[in-house]
Amino acid sequence: NWGNAANEVGTVVDGSGPTDTMFVDTNVVGGNTYYYRLTYVDSALFENESFFTDTKFVVADSSPAPPAPPKTWFVNDNSTAGDSFVTAVGADTNTGDSPASPFLTITKALQLAKAKDTIQVDVGTFAETVVIDTNDLTLAGVDSRLTVINPPGANTTAGLKGILVQNCLRVTIKNLAVIDAYQGIRLTNVKNSVISNDSVAQCGDVGIFITVGSDSNIVSNNMTQNCASYSIQMDSGTSNAFNNNTLDSNGYGILFFAAGNSMTGNIVRKNLNIGIYLSAGGNDNKIET
Repeated sequence: NWGNAANEVGTVVDGSGPTDTMFVDTNVVGGNTYYYRLTYVDSALFENESFFTDTKFVVADSSPAPPAPPKTWFVNDNSTAGDSFVTAVGADTNTGDSPASPFLTITKALQLAKAKDTIQVDVGTFAETVVIDTNDLTLAGVDSRLTVINPPGANTTAGLKGILVQNCLRVTIKNLAVIDAYQGIRLTNVKNSVISNDSVAQCGDVGIFITVGSDSNIVSNNMTQNCASYSIQMDSGTSNAFNNNTLDSNGYGILFFAAGNSMTGNIVRKNLNIGIYLSAGGNDNKIET
């Protein structure tokens, strides 16, 4: 019985109030076929109803909803002095999605960020370890002198990292400084990512550490200084490119255990021990000035 109340799926109003010109049935399942007929009821005291129209049918769309557009998240310390991205101090109770409402910590932004999002971190020092495990994410500071990550604890504490990127693809980290970590920037099982225009200093162990199957990454235009052990250590991975980095006054320069990588245009100077060390397994690496 098409005419009973149980089969009524919606009402379109026409008359003294705002006029509806369409009806959207939201209670459908993709792939199912739905049948509709229309009738008209007037507003007379003794209402009149028209005949039903011929039956119309439609197959509900089963295609997935389009992905949400990429978002930009904003992070700031408790000062707006010299800021470039935001107009307010940070607080993790803010929304984080506008320059007027930035988060206080990068960690808070990472809890909400999804693939293809960007996190912009303004001028300041951020006492946290940044852990990234999301594909297609960009983490960007203002400048490698002005946006500083300084994880809490002594830089001699094993395991204390400034930025840890793990088990993901196509991450970009740029225009940041990391200081006083045990390991400054560590990539573990990371592929097709970019580390560029960053500075890493005063690490108790390694400045930039790449390990566990990290392939096809680009490390370029970075500076490492005053790290106790290696400036850059490449333990595992292939087709990684190290271009135009400056490795200054560290314990060692570059250590490669892995094969099939390249180094071009790097400046290695004033390191206490070995400048470039190709260890066992470090075969088929290309070094160019």
